[in-house]
Amino acid sequence: MKPRKGQARLTSQDADEIRSQSSKAAQASRIKTWNTILKEVDIEQAWPVTPKIMEAGTMQLKRKKYRSVLNFLTAVRREHVSKGHSWTDGLAQAFSDCRRAGKRRLGPPRRAKSFTWKKLRRLAKVALPQCNVRRPAHVAAFGSHFMLRTIEVGFLNKGDIHIRLPCSLGPKKGTVDVNISHSKTDPAARGCRLRLSCRCLKPMKLEEMLSSKELGSAPDGAIFTCPVCTVAHYAIREHGEVGPWPDCGEQFIATNNGERV
Repeated sequence: MKPRKGQARLTSQDADEIRSQSSKAAQASRIKTWNTILKEVDIEQAWPVTPKIMEAGTMQLKRKKYRSVLNFLTAVRREHVSKGHSWTDGLAQAFSDCRRAGKRRLGPPRRAKSFTWKKLRRLAKVALPQCNVRRPAHVAAFGSHFMLRTIEVGFLNKGDIHIRLPCSLGPKKGTVDVNISHSKTDPAARGCRLRLSCRCLKPMKLEEMLSSKELGSAPDGAIFTCPVCTVAHYAIREHGEVGPWPDCGEQFIATNNGERV
């Protein structure tokens, strides 16, 4: 049936662009957990949501020490409405009560254990070789230095990386600039630029990088602890040079199958 005049047309591709893949994955995960905890309190029929169901699910989340009760309640509201059910005043009141209950006596957050470079070396030998990316230890160190998400690392092109190695005519310490064009916190894709400097007491020379085949074989583990040496060594090994590269759209992170990370 053809859409009437003035009726909005939405293709499947447009529908996928409304919400990001990461948001849809988080929604699906929370709804799966919500259905599971309701079964634990003998509630088999989770939809449509009622105030009693919402209260039972909230208290079960608290018993299990979940700190993200509000995220679960928001996911439940979205799922309820997407199934064609109305969001009544009673549900809105129950949502408000459950949100406050989820925060009550929550206590301080638990701090994660520190992730040291020593642990990264161990991870590089055991788990990272199974990844799709080539030289995964380099990539993990690079992403850790700049605190990038996986999707941000995967969308980096050669033109987004600018490496300046120390030399007699250039800077005393090398720098690496990274242009972030895709970010979860930048939905408008305005982009941002990050810069880190060399942290080595004695910066590696280009000849040393060429002779240092694997990560961590440089003196004092410079490739691990220094962002410039890490990125420069990776660029030399994978692309044969440290740039500069034109913005040709060729990805910076190399993978075994040629696809994006």
